[in-house]
Amino acid sequence: MKNNKKKLGKIAMLLIPMMLLTCCGPRQNASSDVSQENSGNTNVSDVITSESDLYSDLLSENMTSDQENTSGSSTISGTKSQTQTAVSSAGGNSGNNDNSGKFGVDGDTSFQINVSGLQKNTVYSVTKDALLSSGKIMGHDVLRLFVSLQGLINRDLKKNKIALIIEPYQSSDTFWINYMTKSGAPLENMKKVKITSFQSFLDTFKNQLKSCGMVLWDPDVPSTANAAATVCGLDGYLPVKYDEDSAGLQAKLEQMGVPVKMNLRKRFTGKGIIYSTKIASTGSAKCDVYLWAMEKYMNRCSTKYMVYVADGASCVTDNVIYQKDTDSRDAFGAVNLVSHDYGIARRAFFYDLSPVSTEAPCDDLKQKVGTDIQTMKKLFQKRYDRTGGDFGCMIGFPPWQLKYTKHNNWGTVADTTVEALFVQVCTMYNMYLDVSFTQSNSSVYYHYPLKSSYKNGNKAVTEKFDSKTIYIYYHLGDYDASAWATNQLWAAYQDSSRGKIPLTWAVNPGLSDRIPMLFDYMYSNLTSNDTICASDSGIGYISPQYLFKDDRLADARTLPNGDQKLISASKPYFAKFDMDIVSFIISKMSNDCYSTYQSFAPKGSFHYDRSKPITVYKGTPYVPTKNGVGNPGNYEESAKGMYEYLITTMKDTNFLATRTICWKPSELILLTEAFQKYASQHMPGYTFKVVNAYTFLEMVKQSGQGTVVS
Repeated sequence: MKNNKKKLGKIAMLLIPMMLLTCCGPRQNASSDVSQENSGNTNVSDVITSESDLYSDLLSENMTSDQENTSGSSTISGTKSQTQTAVSSAGGNSGNNDNSGKFGVDGDTSFQINVSGLQKNTVYSVTKDALLSSGKIMGHDVLRLFVSLQGLINRDLKKNKIALIIEPYQSSDTFWINYMTKSGAPLENMKKVKITSFQSFLDTFKNQLKSCGMVLWDPDVPSTANAAATVCGLDGYLPVKYDEDSAGLQAKLEQMGVPVKMNLRKRFTGKGIIYSTKIASTGSAKCDVYLWAMEKYMNRCSTKYMVYVADGASCVTDNVIYQKDTDSRDAFGAVNLVSHDYGIARRAFFYDLSPVSTEAPCDDLKQKVGTDIQTMKKLFQKRYDRTGGDFGCMIGFPPWQLKYTKHNNWGTVADTTVEALFVQVCTMYNMYLDVSFTQSNSSVYYHYPLKSSYKNGNKAVTEKFDSKTIYIYYHLGDYDASAWATNQLWAAYQDSSRGKIPLTWAVNPGLSDRIPMLFDYMYSNLTSNDTICASDSGIGYISPQYLFKDDRLADARTLPNGDQKLISASKPYFAKFDMDIVSFIISKMSNDCYSTYQSFAPKGSFHYDRSKPITVYKGTPYVPTKNGVGNPGNYEESAKGMYEYLITTMKDTNFLATRTICWKPSELILLTEAFQKYASQHMPGYTFKVVNAYTFLEMVKQSGQGTVVS
């Protein structure tokens, strides 16, 4: 498997980090039929990680908080339903308004997939090659169909004992699928049926395809692809691109007798009144689609989960995004189709809008500047209002490889800036990120049963501060994304040198909703030198300074302060996983931030605000962190950078905290040796000692160094 990765940089003042993982695989043709075999263990190769860590300058942007009280729902079609609307053979269903707003985290659970013809107690495993053996049918269309059906089937895994997986997609898939078969896990004792051709897939699931039917999305208005995904999660209609080609997927399914239950073709013009609503058009067909979906469906969606993922532009061969951007060509790559299954299983609201307010987006150049971000804020406000401001989970990230940034000359704004703006606006509307890039099979993984609580590693500190010792702490990150955690973190955890030096592994506990098996695996395999803490900004990736109203910021928060909502959301996760430290707070630090994080991380935290020295706030230490040490292999150069940070930013202290990105324990041992050798030459008489986060923060308190705020 080929792994293409890029690490987005951090914004110097907004201090927002993130990483992207894009796993792309070679296209190969496959043939043969369906075979059965029992699940077995397979060796999995390590993921090779290579990245860069970039910085950009201060960002400022003026945004306003828009509120629009709209509500909606649509018809339901399935084995159970609350409402039923006649559906014409032409797909005339336009959705129904449902103003009840009574649905919570799980959304409207009325639709249940029809599993007739499928074998109980069975895992259906489809290979990448099978999905790419569809002849003239575009691979993107096939994959969208697959992951949509996958989300619907796997949502009812516990009830039906039927699972649908793609295997292998990522190098760790075999390991995690096998982990899901252990005693007490959802796939225990289930037989495996391999599907090795696209035709076999269609034959196997023909009853489900016919029962669900299609929602046709409009290739001329690609945002309808995301609206179709929202419809799918609620009503079970499978998203299929409108296509008059007799060799296309739509024709193939119609030949099988799969009905069109909704047709979004030519419904959105960007003029007049938005289709089947009383809402005035924004002037953008792209944005009108999302206001229609908000009006018709959002009240039935999950109150917790939203999905930010590239729309259908990258799946339309005559669309400029597809034509000019080679990243669009791989169905299994940056278009991130493979992650749709989880959002559909969670009944999430899907969208793709630019967070940039200073220029029209590359996919909708004629829109009034700022229409995308104002539409995004309306969606966010709607979710906020439905929950009374409770924190939600934003699954996804700006599709920077495909749109909205300088990358491939799609705009004038740097990808890091787009990242910053997006995380900023999410925080202002009380949402943390699970950065979802090419994470496969999550609709199976999220069913893994966690224990009621887990015990961390050895957090006891018996050491006494020594003024002739320099204490070193490594942030092992950045595991604020499901794909990176299940691949890079897993690979690092497999390293044979784990346990030889004290390390604290940083992973966002909010990811346990999606990849719970990773947490069970980590906690079940701790060594005496391993501890675990929260990664970037805590429960999930946020920009904490935007929790608070602050007129000094160019784009100030207008909603009530979100600190108490963050505390309420964080405490259950931190308690469950015995966490009390955040390894990397990405924000300008203030007493408000200190107080907020002290509430759920009382042992202390690390941050990247170099303007703030070591601070002990009401007994809780906060320490600035060197943001990156380069790539494994350049140990001498990395050691020099660490030493420079020690004698400048951390001058007159005994403490060096540094952030590493996807480093393995064996690599950190070599880095430590290089640093000890270099630093000893400049600071003779000192000992340079690696400690875990608990010892490090306790030594800070004992040292009396830094600023004390009482």
